[in-house]
Amino acid sequence: MTIREGFVSRGLVTDFKEQVRAATDIVALIGETIALQPRRGGRDYVGLCPFHDDHNPSMTVSPERQSYKCWSCNEGGDCFSFLMKIENIDFREALEMLAQRAHIELPRQDRRSTSPDGPSRQTIYEAIDWTRRILHEHLMQAPSSASARHYFVERGFEEETLVDFQIGFHPFDWEWLLTRARGQFDVETLTAANIVRARKDQSGYHDEIVFLDRVMFPIHDTRGRCVAFGGRILPESTREDAPKYLNSAESPLFAKSRLLYGLDRARDQIRKTKTAVVVEGYTDCMMAHQYGLTEVVGTLGTALTEIHVQELKRFAQKVILVFDGDDAGMAAAERSLTTFLAADVDLRILTLPAGADPADFLIENGAEAFREALNGAPEAWEHKLQVCLGRYPDTVDGRERALAEMLDLMAASPRLSGTQREDLILRRLPHRFGVSEHVVRRELKQHRHRTAHAPKKPHLARSDNRQGAESETTISEDRDRPVMGNSKTDILEKELLGVMFAMPSTVRDIQQSIRTSELGNASVRQLVEMSYSIADSGEEPTFDRILARLEDPELKRFAVEIDEQARRTDVSRRLMEQKPTEGDHLPGFLRQIIDNWKWNQRMRTHLIEQEHASGRSMAKATLDSASITMLRSASQLHRERASR
Repeated sequence: MTIREGFVSRGLVTDFKEQVRAATDIVALIGETIALQPRRGGRDYVGLCPFHDDHNPSMTVSPERQSYKCWSCNEGGDCFSFLMKIENIDFREALEMLAQRAHIELPRQDRRSTSPDGPSRQTIYEAIDWTRRILHEHLMQAPSSASARHYFVERGFEEETLVDFQIGFHPFDWEWLLTRARGQFDVETLTAANIVRARKDQSGYHDEIVFLDRVMFPIHDTRGRCVAFGGRILPESTREDAPKYLNSAESPLFAKSRLLYGLDRARDQIRKTKTAVVVEGYTDCMMAHQYGLTEVVGTLGTALTEIHVQELKRFAQKVILVFDGDDAGMAAAERSLTTFLAADVDLRILTLPAGADPADFLIENGAEAFREALNGAPEAWEHKLQVCLGRYPDTVDGRERALAEMLDLMAASPRLSGTQREDLILRRLPHRFGVSEHVVRRELKQHRHRTAHAPKKPHLARSDNRQGAESETTISEDRDRPVMGNSKTDILEKELLGVMFAMPSTVRDIQQSIRTSELGNASVRQLVEMSYSIADSGEEPTFDRILARLEDPELKRFAVEIDEQARRTDVSRRLMEQKPTEGDHLPGFLRQIIDNWKWNQRMRTHLIEQEHASGRSMAKATLDSASITMLRSASQLHRERASR
C-alpha cells in the first residue's frame, strides 16, 4: 500500500476535493502531456514545461508533495492547477475530470448535465464519446455499412486496425445522430459538441455535414479523449459536390494546429525511441501502426505547425516528416523548411519515391523497407541542399543559384540567426559549394539585409501561451492580491510560511506569536489563516491539506513556490539542527525568523509614528507629549539596533 493509498484508506480524507487529489498521481497526470524523467540523485521528476517555449527541462514534479513547479516561467500548483491551465478550464471542471479519471463518483448534489452557462465540458466529452461509439458500432455491424467496410478492405486494412482506431460510418441521413441521441443528450449539448447544428431556416436541427455519408475517424487529444472527427466521403458516393475530407469545426476542445492524429496511441513508443514520424493523413497513420510502426502520427488536413513541433519535442528528440513522392508532396516539404530550419529539434525530411504515399509504400515494400528509408532521412537543411543542387546544372552559375537559394532560406528564418545550428550549417556549406566560409557568411549578411528591408506582408497576430512568463513581479499595494515582493519583511514572512509547510507542528507556536492581521503579504496572510483554521479544527495543517483546499490557481502557484524554496534551502534540516536556546522551546532557526519579523514590524511602526510626529512638530513650536514619547522610543530602538 502506498502512502497516498493509506491516506485514503485510513479515512482521513473528509472533503471530496481532498479525496480526488489524494487519488490522483500527479506524475502520471503530467506525464500524459510531457515526457518526465527522474531527476538524478533525487525523488523528483523533470520535463520540458508545456506553458512556455522550454528548451531545457525546467519543470519539476514532486510525487511526494504532489505538486509541480517551473523555475523558468514560474507556473506551479497541484493536479487541479495543472489541468485548469493545460485545458483552460475552471476549478469545477477540473474537479469533475479528475474525479472521473480516478473513478470517483461525484456527490449527488454536484451531478449536472447543464448549467446557466451551458453544458459542462465533461458533458460535452461524454456526448462526443457516445457519438464515437455509435458510429463505430454502425460501421462494424450494420448491413448498410457494407460499402464502407469494403472500402477499408480494398485499402488493405485489417479489422483489428479498424477496432483499434474506433473507425465509424455515418449513413446518408441528415438526422441519424439527432434521432439516436434523444433521451441521451439535449440539443444544447449536441450543438456545443459540434454533433448537430440548427437549420438555416430555424425549423429545427440536423447532423453536422462532416458526418454525412462518410467513414469517420475519431480524433483524440493526448489524454485519449475523443474531441472531434474527420470524415472521408466514400469513392462511390453520389454526392459529387462534397469535399473529399472534412473535419469537425474547431472548438475549445479541438484545434487542428495543436493536435496530431494518433499521438495518444504513439506517445509511449515515441518516448521509447525518442523519435516521432509525421505523415499527412489518417489512413497513412493507421497503416503504419498496422505494420508495427507505432511511433507514427498524422496531421489533420493542415501543414505541420510550430505548435505541433513544440508538442512533439516534449516526447521526442528527432522528428521525421514523411511526404508523398508527388509534386504536391515535394512542394509541402519545401514549405515546411522555413518554419522548422531553426527548430530546436533534430528535424529530418523523407520524400517517398514518385507517386507513393506511406500506406501504399508499406503494402508494396513492407515495414523493414519503410524503416530503412526513415533511418536514411536527411536533416532538413541537407534535404533542401540536395533539392537545390538537383534543381540547377552542375555549373558555376548553377552552383551560385543553389547557394543563393540556401541563403535565402536561412535569411527567412530569423530565429536561426546567431545560433549554434546556424554556425554549424555555415561551416558545412563552403565545402559543398567550393567557396570560402568568409564569402558564405558575407553573402548571408547581405541576404538578411535584403529580407529585413523587404516590404512587410500583412499578418495575423498569433496568440502566445506564455503570458506573463517574462514579466517582473512587484510588491502590490492591494492587500487582497497575491504579492511577490522582496522587502525584508516580505522575505521573512515567506520564510515563516516555508517553516510551517516544512514542519506543520510549529503552527500552534507561531499562532501564539503572530496574528494574521499583522502580516503584510496578502498571499502569506491567506495561507497562514488557512493553516491556523486547520489547526483549530484539530487537524495537522500539512502542505497536502492546504493545497487540497485551495481553488485559486495563483494562490496555489504561490504556495508551491514557497514549499519548493523551503525544500531547496533544506528548511527541515535547519529546523532540526538549530536547537532551542535555554528557556525556549522553539527551534533556533524559527525563533530567529520570528524575532527578526517582530523587529521589522517595530521599525515599520516607528517610521510611521516618526512621520506623524514630524508633521505635528512642523505645526507647533514646542514638542508635545506624543512627540517626546516617540523620541524616547526611537532612542530605545537605536540602542537595541546597536546591540543586535
